[in-house]
Amino acid sequence: MGSDLTKRLKPLLDAGIELAQLSPVRVEAIVRELVKQGEVRRHEASGLVQLLVERGRDAGEKAAETVRLEVARQLDRLVHQVALVEAQVSEISKRLRVPDEPHSAAATTVARTPAAGGVSRDPEAPVAPAKKA
Repeated sequence: MGSDLTKRLKPLLDAGIELAQLSPVRVEAIVRELVKQGEVRRHEASGLVQLLVERGRDAGEKAAETVRLEVARQLDRLVHQVALVEAQVSEISKRLRVPDEPHSAAATTVARTPAAGGVSRDPEAPVAPAKKA
């Protein structure tokens, strides 16, 4: 292949993402058009198709690897952030936790008031009407 053709195709070859999106059928159509226009000799056409398809595949693999690495980096960052939030929630939970032991006897014992005659009564029990004298 002549260096003139290489110069013309270099921008296309360098645009890896564009090549990754081209199917082999589309690459063949482009090369046929170049042959028709006299830019490529017929015997160079199959080599050019193979080169373009290979470059496209390489560019696609490179793009996929770049995406994979970025996703892995973002996931690592997210895992770290979730771990920090879990630690904070755990600390807050410890600070707010009510002890599992029963409340003190004074808080759980129902206050009883001595009634007439010194007998204590249950505050929940119904109250009898007062006697008339």
